[in-house]
Amino acid sequence: MGQSLLPAPLGHDAAGVIPIPAPASQGPRSCLAPSLPAAPGHGLGEWPCPLPRHSGRCFCCLCCCRPSQRPPSGTSPKYCCPSPGAPESTTDTEHLYTVVFQEICGRFGKVYNWDVKSLVMGKKALEGAKIIRDVLELPMTKEELLHESKMKQEKIFPNAALMPGVEKLIRHLHKHNIPIAIATSSAGVTFEMKTSKHKDFFSLFHHIVLGDDPDAKNSKPQPDIFLVCAKRFHPPPPPEKCLVFEDSPLGVQAALAAGMQVVMIPDENLNQDLTKDANLVLKSMEDFKPELFGLPPYD
Repeated sequence: MGQSLLPAPLGHDAAGVIPIPAPASQGPRSCLAPSLPAAPGHGLGEWPCPLPRHSGRCFCCLCCCRPSQRPPSGTSPKYCCPSPGAPESTTDTEHLYTVVFQEICGRFGKVYNWDVKSLVMGKKALEGAKIIRDVLELPMTKEELLHESKMKQEKIFPNAALMPGVEKLIRHLHKHNIPIAIATSSAGVTFEMKTSKHKDFFSLFHHIVLGDDPDAKNSKPQPDIFLVCAKRFHPPPPPEKCLVFEDSPLGVQAALAAGMQVVMIPDENLNQDLTKDANLVLKSMEDFKPELFGLPPYD
């Protein structure tokens, strides 16, 4: 279960990646107010951050990062990469995972809650099944849990809808020739289940890296899947020019470990303490403003 390198949440184990153009080098900026003048006397790019979740000064967003972290002036990153689990960032399958595992665990008097789920999001399927089994002490093997969950997923995943704001963003980026890709922890069969009714939409992506890809050896929080995803763009952009959209804490850690910028769109039930590492946190992909990261603004 992972994320995608996309500009929107695809699903519980997918992420999106986009190469982004660097803004003109005009000094540090406020996260949500890039037109503000540079903060006087703050050579490291500090600025009082207007985001409600931040207290003090913010060093996280592209607009207000330290000069050493900002892409060189005049360069133009133009890629978005989904993190492992892109289907979960683009399609509304996250709650479907919850329904499936709550039903299985409940049969044994166990509760599959967000404390457990946050440990699983972004993991490959068998790894996630092992964590659930071990934490909840289920009387079944990880293989049995995975098999039963897949049987249930086959019935409900094909009806998954796209997450709010995702299609608008992806079509906008595609229109402006911004390369976009998906990196998902889902294996091929599961990915097909999630995306079967959205073939036209997923054809807009330059490429898709699946969780069973032999080049992505380690799952999140290791950066493998993001780095593999970025390398398959033509030409491959440097990691710092890639923007990742994630919904899981492990996916955020993986994106940062890859040296990429990451926008997190977490479920409202996720512990807010687990969202602090992301460069930017949004409630919905509908709130994303492409121009904050040097991408073309919506028409």
